[in-house]
Amino acid sequence: MGRIRIKAVFVVTVMAACTIHAQTPPPPAFEVVSIKPLDAFKPRPPGSTRSDPGRVSYPNAILSALIMQAFDVKRYQIDGPAWIDTQFYEVLAKLPDGASKDQVPAMLQAMLAERFELKMHRESRSESVYALVAGKNGPKLKKSDDSVAPTVAGANGTRVPASLTFSTLGHMEFSHATMARFAQVLSNFIGRPVLDMTELPGNFDIVLDVSMADLQGLQQTFQVNPDQIPEASASASIFAALQSLGLKLESRKAPIEHIVIDEAKRVPTEN
Repeated sequence: MGRIRIKAVFVVTVMAACTIHAQTPPPPAFEVVSIKPLDAFKPRPPGSTRSDPGRVSYPNAILSALIMQAFDVKRYQIDGPAWIDTQFYEVLAKLPDGASKDQVPAMLQAMLAERFELKMHRESRSESVYALVAGKNGPKLKKSDDSVAPTVAGANGTRVPASLTFSTLGHMEFSHATMARFAQVLSNFIGRPVLDMTELPGNFDIVLDVSMADLQGLQQTFQVNPDQIPEASASASIFAALQSLGLKLESRKAPIEHIVIDEAKRVPTEN
């Protein structure tokens, strides 16, 4: 009798597990997706990218950018063939009824797997990074006034929290930005991971003036010697700008997660 009861309990447990598994909802997916390969980057007229609650559009997208959005990673974290940065696509997608923008990354992941047949794996590697730290005499940063939303001249007259305005002359203004967000933007411009190690809480309004030519020279320096910090070189306006804020960058090693593309189709499956 004891054996019979044990078997019965086991059968019921397995059936319950199967029922729970069967009730797991499928991952979110776009209702309709149109993907059109483009011959080259073609600037679109103003208004061609519309903000529609039920749709998302990428008029001139490269695969690496879609992967960045889908998996919330930076370009330096993606390893794949050269064409993922040179082949452009027009991607138009309709969200299912009731879906939110927060579900778009998961929908992009499903689209990449189905239409581009993307196969990938993740690897963690110890790499050279920049640590953003306070300078010898401490930071000289302006704390944001969190009681009111900041304003700026523009179409809507307001600037959303944690926003960034940038000009081609290298003038940057951060509004209500955490130091982690500030370090993230520095990573985008420098082309190398910048990790916030300032231990400074709260939001800040930061103004930074750098030379775009200097930033380009800085990225080329890193490609040749990733461990070099050219503070005394001609390509170091970013270091001088940070120093004026009481901050500095230190070269360190840290584990960085990479997405490694194993397979991907340059020409996606038809619509």
